[in-house]
Amino acid sequence: VAVPGSFRDLPAYSKVTREDLDWIYMDPDHIPPQVIRKLTGVLGRVLQEEKSAGYVFTEKDFTPKGTRPGISAGIPVGKRAFVLEVESVNGARVMRGGDNMDLVAAHMIEPTHPYVAPIAQVQGGQLAYMQVLARDALVVEPVRTRHIPVSSASLTRGVTTRTRPIQEMVIAVAPEEVSKIAKALAQEAQVYCVPRSGYPEDDGVQLPATETEIEEEASGLMSQAVEIPNMAAVETIKGQQKERIAVPVVSR
Repeated sequence: VAVPGSFRDLPAYSKVTREDLDWIYMDPDHIPPQVIRKLTGVLGRVLQEEKSAGYVFTEKDFTPKGTRPGISAGIPVGKRAFVLEVESVNGARVMRGGDNMDLVAAHMIEPTHPYVAPIAQVQGGQLAYMQVLARDALVVEPVRTRHIPVSSASLTRGVTTRTRPIQEMVIAVAPEEVSKIAKALAQEAQVYCVPRSGYPEDDGVQLPATETEIEEEASGLMSQAVEIPNMAAVETIKGQQKERIAVPVVSR
């Protein structure tokens, strides 16, 4: 029995056309019931994942009928796509299409009190304030390389245009998380990918859900710090280096 199958490798989120198909002959007694046998059940449908050449189709291979082809086909209902440059996100290169992850940012701030333990201490005496940017984000398209035009002008050659490669990935996040990610990237914060478990029995442990919970968690860590009584901070200069040291205060 002739069954429609893939004539060539088909990318994810693409619409199946007649040029993409070939007839694959199968024994009717060994065709699984979920295999689509009619050409009308395949033509014009948008693929959910990449399809290799020489395979037949099932309903699980396609997005719901009426889905538009392209990146938008990989965005779950109620979410928005965000394009990340890989250079600005740590750990992005290990993510694959369909993976779930959280995005966390580290904002560098100056210490406001020399004797309260910070949330995170980094080199140079700065503090790192941690912020959850996105929870359970979906990798719609893994890392890809795209060439963008770059123009330069000179007196001898005039205007010349070259291309520069950049690496990007597309993720799907909640609408309210888009502005937080954009703001963190604009502030040049350190952004990290935190992959989630792919096991079905994952208990779904959540990071702090709101900004208020994050601030309360930070305040709890700060309140556990031990303050040194009757001390003051003095800034010292040793050559090109500056540092703050604690000195006792004598009450009179």
